[in-house]
Amino acid sequence: MVNQLSRLKGKQKAAILMIALGSDVSAEIFKHLTEQEIEDLTLEISNARKKKRQRCQKSRRR
Repeated sequence: MVNQLSRLKGKQKAAILMIALGSDVSAEIFKHLTEQEIEDLTLEISNARKKKRQRCQKSRRR
């Protein structure tokens, strides 16, 4: 797991953290970000969720 995390970029790690923290805490964090940071992080969150769905679907096929 640590090896996988070391390969992630900072924005990807931030996205995973925001997902783990939940919507209420994440909303408070978003209040302190610039519009560009919010856009970038939102995209990374979307990508992270998409990858998770793909992994779940792949494991179900086995």
